[in-house]
Amino acid sequence: MTALALHRLRFALAGCALAAPLAALAPPFAGTAQAQPAQALPGPPPLACPDRLGPTGPGDPRFEQIGPPPAAAVPLRGARMFDGPPGEEQEPEPMEVPPRPLPGAGGRDAVRGWPVALHGSGLLLVCLYARTGTYLRAMVPRELDRCEIASRQGGGVTVACR
Repeated sequence: MTALALHRLRFALAGCALAAPLAALAPPFAGTAQAQPAQALPGPPPLACPDRLGPTGPGDPRFEQIGPPPAAAVPLRGARMFDGPPGEEQEPEPMEVPPRPLPGAGGRDAVRGWPVALHGSGLLLVCLYARTGTYLRAMVPRELDRCEIASRQGGGVTVACR
């Protein structure tokens, strides 16, 4: 078994270990309170690649910057998605997930993306910037539905996970 295969197997097994039933972890409830109607919990905040990467870094603490800061602000040029943990993008044969057309994405912009729920081991978002090898990466929270990459009219792209 290759080192890459072992790396991926360890990551998959770690994900299985996290799937323990919550009921087994919670203490038994001894109270007699009446059941209350369920209230919708707020979801995690959206995750979006910053439109520009400057000398001061990404600003969003969920992103890790890989490489030296650029001397001047550079625009977002795209994104890549990987099925695996941080560092997967640097593997000799990374498990890249190509974007595909997303249904229900209206408007004039061409929208492609990645459904988050289809990737059990977790998706790693890598934000790419023009004129630099420096990039940002962040794990996409599993509670988010999908990530989109859209071309803007007049140039440029946006990348957001909701």
